[in-house]
Amino acid sequence: MHTHPTPWLVHALTLPVIAAALVFALNPSQANAQDAPPNIIFILADDQGYGDLSALGNPILKTPNLDRLYGQSTRFTRFYMNPVCAPSRAALMTGRYPQRTGVWSTNRAKQQMHTDELTIPELLEQKGYRSAHFAKWHLGNGYPMNPRDQGFQHSRRAAMQQKFNPRLVENGKTQQFTGYADDLYFDGAIAFIKENRERPFFVYLASWLPHDDKANDPIVPEPYLKPFKDQGLPKTTYEAYGMMTKLDENVGRLLDFLDEQGLADNTLVIFTSDNGPIFGPRASAPRFNAGLRGHKGQVFEGGIRLPAFFRWPSRFEAGRDINEPVAHIDLLPTLIDITGITPPHPNKLDGQSLLPLLLGHADTLPDRTLFFQFDRHEDIPRKNHNFAALTRQYKLVGRNQLYDLLSDPGEQMNLANQHPDIVDELRAQYDDWWTDVNRERNFEVEKPIVGTKQKRVTLFNIGNAMLKGYPLEIGAPGQYALTVRLSNRVFRPGQNYTAKIDLLGQRIEMPFTFNTKDPKLRLPPTAMPRAAGYVQVYFEGDLNTIKRAPYLDNDPGHASILIELIQ
Repeated sequence: MHTHPTPWLVHALTLPVIAAALVFALNPSQANAQDAPPNIIFILADDQGYGDLSALGNPILKTPNLDRLYGQSTRFTRFYMNPVCAPSRAALMTGRYPQRTGVWSTNRAKQQMHTDELTIPELLEQKGYRSAHFAKWHLGNGYPMNPRDQGFQHSRRAAMQQKFNPRLVENGKTQQFTGYADDLYFDGAIAFIKENRERPFFVYLASWLPHDDKANDPIVPEPYLKPFKDQGLPKTTYEAYGMMTKLDENVGRLLDFLDEQGLADNTLVIFTSDNGPIFGPRASAPRFNAGLRGHKGQVFEGGIRLPAFFRWPSRFEAGRDINEPVAHIDLLPTLIDITGITPPHPNKLDGQSLLPLLLGHADTLPDRTLFFQFDRHEDIPRKNHNFAALTRQYKLVGRNQLYDLLSDPGEQMNLANQHPDIVDELRAQYDDWWTDVNRERNFEVEKPIVGTKQKRVTLFNIGNAMLKGYPLEIGAPGQYALTVRLSNRVFRPGQNYTAKIDLLGQRIEMPFTFNTKDPKLRLPPTAMPRAAGYVQVYFEGDLNTIKRAPYLDNDPGHASILIELIQ
């Protein structure tokens, strides 16, 4: 463990929530912001960048309702997330670095959060909160990782990323809905609030917008696209702005509803995004990002720095900016302090409470270093790959890039040669952090269980690129049907292939000809004992290797497999 920090750096691992607790010991009035805990609504956008708001300088996009929320809120100007969504969501839900929770990427088993993690809704239940989740989850698919397994009493989420007339999973049952998906999520949230207004409620509304989606065209109703199409913007840009316009409309509906119901004054509304905007091959042109360098998937500011608004009219000052760097790991400790929960927390918290900043009782937090890292195509993440270590002033990107964020927020001038002592210090802190988060679980991932409480499970993004396979537990012996859904981006129409499947040691081999009209491979039922292990799928044939974004490697194995107990 490195033991000689410079005066402006204090090792993050020595600064848990205890520091915030000491502040409150000296100022008891801060510990409980008010006797009646507030209702809490947390709205999370998907791939919305720092510049995707007119209030933050976008010259084309108009977001009047989010601008209204901006004006009514205390705002963090330096709120940091991971560069992709699932790790950010794990950190938000747990107050811990996502690597500790088993989540360090977005695909396959690397986005499955361990079920012994204590989540926000599980903690809020102590205070009588009723909690609901709407829209995107992305912290595990299948029992026991679904939202209702992780503390939410109510959930409405996507069975697939369908924008129009979607099939949604509501409280465990898949149902067909009519309408636009984001409208349905906000409708559900409003209905839940109506039903639970006599008790404190927590609504986690994780919109899919403005995430790109190649499966839906149009991606949003045409009237939302037309103003941007007419300006001659590239397709991915006008789609993103159309989706942001729709999200803004729904946020306005929700804010109006709170006003009409007399709930606004004691409802904490939080708004932010999970990571920066997508650029590169999946986006035909960069969109406005307020001068920040980089994009989704990168640890430059454009990939991890997001807008964050906290509106609580009875407690927080409207229109005030906080310039202290804070992060996703700070949300849960903040809600603990706001609600007066005494956490029986078995796991280490990495975040600090932001309540002293929000109440105006402090301008800064105790010195600390924040860490961000993303690795996509490895079964175990690689040390030193795509990481950042960030303090109030300096940021190390990888081992050899150093930026002064106070004078150079656009990260244009590498100061590594001018400040080798700072580089060495941040490298040492990163090394200690890496060892610490690796020690806790050794990057073991959680596995879904099929055959007991849940009779079927779908394993997504499975195929040749997986080295070890997808973890799975067969909870009950029986006959299991397997259906593999094949991606038309990978397999060529009319071509012959062979699928080789290893299902927890049972080997199945099946030749097939790819048919775009029926892109499914249905295998004969397989008798399975109760067992745990890995599912591996390998395809032989002429695969179309693709490069989906600048931060991804070639991935020839895009497919999903449905495993269902039939008798």
